[in-house]
Amino acid sequence: MKYFLIFLYSLSIFATPKNVEVIFLSPAKPKKPSTTNLFFTSLISKKIAFSMDNCQPMEGGCFHPQLGFVEDKEDHDKKKEEQQRNVKLKTINSLDTNMIDCKEGNYFDIFCGKAKPVAKQEAVDLEIWIDTSSSLRNFDWDGDPSHCSRRSFVERLQKNCSLEVKVFDTSIKQMGDLSSLCVTYGLNDQKRFIRWIEDSNAERLIIVTDIDEASTMVRDYLFKIGGKLYGADYGDFDGEKLVNYVTTLETSCQKKKK
Repeated sequence: MKYFLIFLYSLSIFATPKNVEVIFLSPAKPKKPSTTNLFFTSLISKKIAFSMDNCQPMEGGCFHPQLGFVEDKEDHDKKKEEQQRNVKLKTINSLDTNMIDCKEGNYFDIFCGKAKPVAKQEAVDLEIWIDTSSSLRNFDWDGDPSHCSRRSFVERLQKNCSLEVKVFDTSIKQMGDLSSLCVTYGLNDQKRFIRWIEDSNAERLIIVTDIDEASTMVRDYLFKIGGKLYGADYGDFDGEKLVNYVTTLETSCQKKKK
């Protein structure tokens, strides 16, 4: 037992990078409509309800003098359901990654990417890793494929801080353009995730992922190396908090050369 504790202690001393922070994003809380908006919405709904007698029946609905063509509710609901079925993407949750064997040396495939170890690089002061796996669709997605909180976070941080940005799912690579930060495709492999951290030479590493990745294995590893955790067991940390966290980081980052 004594030697095991010494072993763990030695790992915490020599672990790289020196400072690791992991942000586990949670879903954004729906904004409650104001009392004023609720009042006017209710008032308008009642007014429309009283005036629907003037709606002239037509195929698929009726024509209202003020509202124009009003679609039949049943037809509207059916079309909405059909649209949702058509746009629903088939994704694989991070819990399903155990079913997929991504071995080193494998050729490129749709789930694993090109399996290869991360090359050692020169140390950088601040490195940001952004999760772009399919599960992020549940935590940072507003319907626009090129804009998300992860992008706003990096974009704002880049203005004043010198940093390097990578994106990851089952594989990890340098960020392309900023729109690549909003991708929601691919899987995560937590064993690789831990190995990537161990291989990093960054002085300070900040990782943005989601609460689906806050497994016991990952949290135990982060506790062992003295990493900081945001979200998960420490309260909700949604996209809005992520963007606002830039203000805190700017006070301690290496300033970008003008």
